[in-house]
Amino acid sequence: MKSSGIAVAASVTCIVAWTAKAVAIGLAGGLDRSALESPLFMVGFIASLVAGVAIGLAHTAGRRIVARVGAVALVLVCVFLLILGVNLVLGQLIQSDFWVWGEVNLWILALLVFGIALVGRQTSSKV
Repeated sequence: MKSSGIAVAASVTCIVAWTAKAVAIGLAGGLDRSALESPLFMVGFIASLVAGVAIGLAHTAGRRIVARVGAVALVLVCVFLLILGVNLVLGQLIQSDFWVWGEVNLWILALLVFGIALVGRQTSSKV
């Protein structure tokens, strides 16, 4: 499987895991009440990292190893900065203790990584 396909599969895994986490939280009645909450978060987190690495590798196919490693590092830094930015914006816009608002940042990240993976797959198939 090519890196672009791995990126799409990993980003879909992230979406599914974090959606399942939200369902588990909702069924349990709130945060920290479900035994599935932490494992599903970790599955989604690892999948988002795998997707980020695969996106970096997909966009640098055929380049020197230094460029590929640099691209992967840059993608991971960008994902980290994206998380911080989304958290900052949501923290300013939403003043609520309802658990859903604490999960929105994960859904935004997962959908953005999925979108980037899809765009990367489309551009790599045209080359």
